[in-house]
Amino acid sequence: MAWTISARLMSGEATSVSIPPDFLIEDLRKLAQIELKKSLKAVMSSTSVLDPSSTIQEAGLRDGDEVSVLTAPTTKLRAHKFGFGFAAILPDSTVEVWGHDLLLGNSRFDEAEQKDVLDVFLTETAVAALRADGTVITCGSATDGGDSSSIKELLKGIIHVEATQSAFAALRADGTVVCWGSPSSGGDCSSVQNLLVDVRRIYKSRSAFAAVTGSGAVITWGDPDCGGDSSSVKDLLADVREVSATMSAFAAITGKGAVISWGCPEEGGDSSLVQQKLRGVSRVAASKRAFAAIRNDGSVVTWGDPEHGGDSTGVQEQLMGVRSITASKAAFAATAVQCHIDATETGLNVAVKTGVVTWGDPGKGGQSGAVSDQLVDVRQIASTGYAFAALRTDGRVVVWGSTRHGGDASAVQENLVDVKEPRHG
Repeated sequence: MAWTISARLMSGEATSVSIPPDFLIEDLRKLAQIELKKSLKAVMSSTSVLDPSSTIQEAGLRDGDEVSVLTAPTTKLRAHKFGFGFAAILPDSTVEVWGHDLLLGNSRFDEAEQKDVLDVFLTETAVAALRADGTVITCGSATDGGDSSSIKELLKGIIHVEATQSAFAALRADGTVVCWGSPSSGGDCSSVQNLLVDVRRIYKSRSAFAAVTGSGAVITWGDPDCGGDSSSVKDLLADVREVSATMSAFAAITGKGAVISWGCPEEGGDSSLVQQKLRGVSRVAASKRAFAAIRNDGSVVTWGDPEHGGDSTGVQEQLMGVRSITASKAAFAATAVQCHIDATETGLNVAVKTGVVTWGDPGKGGQSGAVSDQLVDVRQIASTGYAFAALRTDGRVVVWGSTRHGGDASAVQENLVDVKEPRHG
């Protein structure tokens, strides 16, 4: 049964949202955006910002409660990692697109249409803009999703859009899905359309989509070699809570903490060699061609391409007490609780610190030996394609990996002090 939650802006403007209690706070934000026709960055209770990944019920809300919502007037920049250009949402909620002619083609957003834009999504050569009224407009290469005219009437009540390299999939507020673009990349979901009901999340690989329904079922479509065919594990894909993806494979975590993978075997689609270890898993991170799973006991299980982090045997003994894993395209960096014991005249001095363990391609972030003594008390790690940056509790930043991708901060190192962890929203 759906609850009714009131969402109020600081200006006093408010709306009521009908939403099931097992939906996420992030879903509440998206639905409130459509009703209020404004870009929102956060949902707040009377005392704090609510975690977007918590369910309505877990956040302590009740049927009939009121929350505050904060607007997001800042410019947002969007791109596809293998694309040919950029799109920016400006503070006036219009969109500016620039880049190669392959992206722009002969198509640009109509000025009369590109207003009240909440977010923008890109394939390699096309752009889809989600507006505050829940409609979607597109431009760019028709073959990659730039022409949605044939399904325009279906692109209403949209709350989120995902994009593969050549296709889009839009999630509607009623839990149904609309697709367009290249059929081989997921632009045609007609074969599973009748199954795409009560969808809560859509995930994507390079050329396939995976949708998770409210019951925890998974529906896939697109390129079979990229995970678009999950028939071999269909009976195992039940009570799925979260999905991760490499370029050509998916890995799903079930409610019992098991992991089911499918897609290209060399890129993580085959986890049979470590299947018995994939129990009690809380999170799965993905590089370009490998997966790394954190278990509830703080240990880590990896599989996929060894050159992209699929083999962690060289550091396995260090992968204990792991709290989080960050992935670049070719390597992983894990924050782990480490005990340091020093003998003194008065006895043993035990210090507990948060360190970093890395593996994968050595030249692309998988080797952090040169800065290992600096990687202590780390509270956040960010990555580019082939480099990492760690933020310590003292505000200092430590980097490693490919120098061409940010692995050398010597030119600005003296300025990287008292750095604050960014707020997301």
